[in-house]
Amino acid sequence: MAEKNNDLWLKVLIGFIFSLLLLIATMGAKGLDKKVDKDVFDKCEKYQNKQYTDIKDSLKRIENKLP
Repeated sequence: MAEKNNDLWLKVLIGFIFSLLLLIATMGAKGLDKKVDKDVFDKCEKYQNKQYTDIKDSLKRIENKLP
């Protein structure tokens, strides 16, 4: 009888830990639902365009320096 009781507590403990991990995982998944605003997207696009033009200008200067 004592052996069954030990197994029961082990099952309860494993179930509690599993439930706790599942709760933590679902709470963390809520943060992934956020959508990017149009303003943030536009800012990112402008920044990338500026980077692209800077890189392109740098490459042109390097090409001009080559013999």
